[in-house]
Amino acid sequence: MFRFGSNEALFALLLVPLLAGFLWFALWQKRKALERFGEAELVRKLAATVSRRGLMAKRMLLLVALTLVIVALARPQFGTRVETVRREGQDIIVALDVSNSMLAEDIAPNRLERAKLAVARLIDRLEGDRVGLVAFAGDAFVQSPLTVDYTAARLFLNAMEPGLVRTHIEAFCRRQNLKYADILIWPLFEGQILTAGVMGLVRRFRYLLFTPALLQSLSVEEVDAVMAHEIGHVKRYHLQWNQQPTRSQLLSRRLLFWTVLSNHWRISAPF
Repeated sequence: MFRFGSNEALFALLLVPLLAGFLWFALWQKRKALERFGEAELVRKLAATVSRRGLMAKRMLLLVALTLVIVALARPQFGTRVETVRREGQDIIVALDVSNSMLAEDIAPNRLERAKLAVARLIDRLEGDRVGLVAFAGDAFVQSPLTVDYTAARLFLNAMEPGLVRTHIEAFCRRQNLKYADILIWPLFEGQILTAGVMGLVRRFRYLLFTPALLQSLSVEEVDAVMAHEIGHVKRYHLQWNQQPTRSQLLSRRLLFWTVLSNHWRISAPF
């Protein structure tokens, strides 16, 4: 990587063409003075020992030297270095009640929407501070871990709806005898697509994924229907058959899953 330590010094390069113009003007004035001094042939004989090429080289070297001095003052730099940047900020956890009582309309449009609006305004004022969201309705759970990604925080804030959707899904999975590691919010296409899925062949690494748009748009009974469909894939070993062709494909897909989970989905949290 190439850069200059003092970019302002590069403006001094404008002096180079000015100096070149001044030297040309001085040379032109010298020739005019010699022409007025005497006959051109006599002046040429008197100046026969003067090297014109040497004088031209001297002027060129002067311009090059000035250019190099200015570049040196700009402090050209090569390579990279790692610096530890210390940032000061606060860790803010917002706990939001998502019980059905928050649907009361004593405050327009209702208590929950007014609370979410206040939290959104708080997030808009943050600069460098980490914010996390905790939803509670009887039991508390992390909606969004501490993060400086305010766009993701707003996404999870909008997904907070009244009711114990997670508890209902957990009970449904217990009735269906489905083992899994966790239930996660799935920010696919910024959470605007209606979809759900089961990721992982092994129970220990199996995750149930739901997009915020699906949770906001469907009723509890409709979510049950979606879960029944996804559980049917698991029980009928569709996941295994879809990933059966070669062990190399299976390994590559697992590696892809863990790569995505550790990078793009790390903002996901149980809802």
